[in-house]
Amino acid sequence: MKKNRRKVVCCFLITMLFLIMTLRCRHSLKVQSVPEPAGPNRMNYAIAPSRVEPLQESTSEVAPVPPSPAPAPAPAAPKTDSLTTSCYPVPFNVPDVNHAFNEREFQKSLDNPKINVVIVHGDIKVETLNKEERDYLSSNFRRELLHVEDVPIFLYESNNCNNISKADLANILSGEITRWEQLGCSQGRIQIYLHGGELQRKSAKNIFKTLDVQPGKLAETAPKYLNTYKELAAVSARDTNALVIGLRNLQTVGLKVVSIEGIPIRSEAYPIRLPVYLYTRNGASDTRSFVIEQIRQREL
Repeated sequence: MKKNRRKVVCCFLITMLFLIMTLRCRHSLKVQSVPEPAGPNRMNYAIAPSRVEPLQESTSEVAPVPPSPAPAPAPAAPKTDSLTTSCYPVPFNVPDVNHAFNEREFQKSLDNPKINVVIVHGDIKVETLNKEERDYLSSNFRRELLHVEDVPIFLYESNNCNNISKADLANILSGEITRWEQLGCSQGRIQIYLHGGELQRKSAKNIFKTLDVQPGKLAETAPKYLNTYKELAAVSARDTNALVIGLRNLQTVGLKVVSIEGIPIRSEAYPIRLPVYLYTRNGASDTRSFVIEQIRQREL
């Protein structure tokens, strides 16, 4: 009797254990089979051992993303009309390039075997060299016209004078004309402004030479010399009586360019022009290319 009861209890316990295990397994399977809800911007994927393929795309509406506003255009560079002038020769910090403004400096450059390129401002009279020097020049250097420089004349922007004759400009520089009223222009004493750099002073002498103005006469007019381009433009633009020679930028703020003999600058017949020549020693093409590139790229 006792043995039968034990058997019944054991069977009951085994059966109950089996039922509990079965229920736990079923619950675990249900939890694993519940799919993850798809978010509004997601795709549902069925996962196979070797690939991932889209099952369905969410039907939730997605608010359209407004296009990004176009970036504001960069401010346009100020409109300029640049010009290289003889008053502002381009300096080169290289030992084998030299500037020459007269026959003496040109000859000195030729005599220096370390000089490979000579930039000549204005017309150099080669005939002033002796025969030996001329033969040396023709055998060892190549001459080319680099460009012809127009020399702009600036006045204060409110000055009602828009044209100056070449003769009147010469008289201003020599002190014969000292007031704007003598030209029928705005009232005031004319103030001349020039660049005070060494190269610029030398080049200005060539300009005065074309106008038949003696340096001594110019000194009597008490011109103001400024040592940088920026300073020259800024100071002269505040002077209502200013006359400025040689600034590069034709649209310098506060100043205006006047015609000479009724001919605007950059016209073929513009009266104040100076040629610039390049003399390159044979075999120095690299230095020549450097000089030309620097002149073209220089911000004027």
